[in-house]
Amino acid sequence: MEAPLIEVGTQPPKVRGAGVLSSVANIANSVLGAGILALPFAYARAGVWGGTVLVCWSAALNVFTMHLLSATTRRVEDASFRTIASLVMPKKLHWVFDGIVVVLMLGLSASYLMIFGNLVSQCVRELEVPKIVQNRVFWVLVGLALVAPPSFAKSLDALKFTSSIAMVLMGYVAAVVVAYRAAPGACDDSPHCGGTVRNLKLNLATLEALSLTTFAYTAQTQLVSVANELDAYTQRKMDAVIASSISLCCALYCVVGQLGYETFGNVVLSNVLESYRPTPPVSAARIAISFVVAFSYPLMAQPCRISLVTLLRASPNACTLGILAFSATVAATVDDLGAVLSVIGATASTAIAYVIPAYAYIRLFTGAAPRWKLLAAKFVFLYGIATVPLCLYSTAINHP
Repeated sequence: MEAPLIEVGTQPPKVRGAGVLSSVANIANSVLGAGILALPFAYARAGVWGGTVLVCWSAALNVFTMHLLSATTRRVEDASFRTIASLVMPKKLHWVFDGIVVVLMLGLSASYLMIFGNLVSQCVRELEVPKIVQNRVFWVLVGLALVAPPSFAKSLDALKFTSSIAMVLMGYVAAVVVAYRAAPGACDDSPHCGGTVRNLKLNLATLEALSLTTFAYTAQTQLVSVANELDAYTQRKMDAVIASSISLCCALYCVVGQLGYETFGNVVLSNVLESYRPTPPVSAARIAISFVVAFSYPLMAQPCRISLVTLLRASPNACTLGILAFSATVAATVDDLGAVLSVIGATASTAIAYVIPAYAYIRLFTGAAPRWKLLAAKFVFLYGIATVPLCLYSTAINHP
């Protein structure tokens, strides 16, 4: 059943209570994730100046589309990202939204197992253990065994603490990147230091950097709940929350991306933690991130299962088995995190961050919003549509 529209200027009866600071933290918490690990690689595709421009450009676009989406929530009763998408899409195309969710969550699930397998295997290689235990595929399967039981659960409230821990650990990763860039001799014994650093790179690979920066900010699905809970809601207050949280993430992304790139140059790996030589601080970061993504995996599997059940009319358990099998297969056969995140960024993230919010605003506010804002929304909508094939082509060429 479609959610009813509410007249412009009225306030839906929603539960309020969250302050500005907690709302900023909630959005930043949703934004910060695995994408930060690939930002030095994105800088390697675009250069120092180019990478910074793309990080800031994606931040600006996301601030605008989050503004559009938060304004849209004021016109939809009991708003959620799903109800907004369903309201503005023709009924025959409702499956598109579920398809986007499946692509996003399957990609994230596979990337989480990939991160777990790559980072843990790097840590154990420093120990005297059998060769099979040093194999990344072995640890992908161990990760699968850890995440499988909770992935079948109907409620995952007990795992929601992982998102808060993840934000703290991403701060620790940033500290490691800064410390190793500043420390003299940090590159000793590391095969990945000494690469070339360029200020600007403009070629087909630059589009892959655009995909990665798009992915790094995608949190529109969580934004609606933050808007619903903001105390004494006004659009100006919500805009301040959005701008503050995205600005904080943008600053952190610029620091990690630039310093990680300057440390390793063009030979930086798509997961920056894999580029460092094994030391206690780096190993601690690798193990901590590995287990955070393992505990976060079921949080990705649950919405993916819901959308798969809707699309396929299959049983929840069968869909969960499919998610586990697919993500484990991808993680075991692909070890390039950048390729997976680039595909997600070029497809599902672009749709969720740009296309759907802009289209929803155009549909619901035509004739009721300033002309310049509607034109800007149309630009973002067309921009999102155009970048999908271009960024996918760039990823395919650079990751044959």
